[in-house]
Amino acid sequence: MKKKRQSEPDPIQYRVRYQTEGNITPVVKYFMATSAEQALEMFAYSCRELQPMPEVLDFSEWNRWSEDWTNIPQTVAIQEASEQQPGT
Repeated sequence: MKKKRQSEPDPIQYRVRYQTEGNITPVVKYFMATSAEQALEMFAYSCRELQPMPEVLDFSEWNRWSEDWTNIPQTVAIQEASEQQPGT
């Protein structure tokens, strides 16, 4: 009899709208992640070369049932991501 393998949660699409210093046009990046914290980590990694760090305008999760973007409060998302990092 085969053992059931523990499956990972399905990835969710996240959208980050941000603005870099000196630019007036916002930039949008999309990430597939299993949690908001993971999506923020991916965003931070993708912006590691940018100085100073860009300003996040909004952070959203795709709701496939309503087929619309659901905003995630930035303060909650950033706090959760910082709790995941060791030494903070």
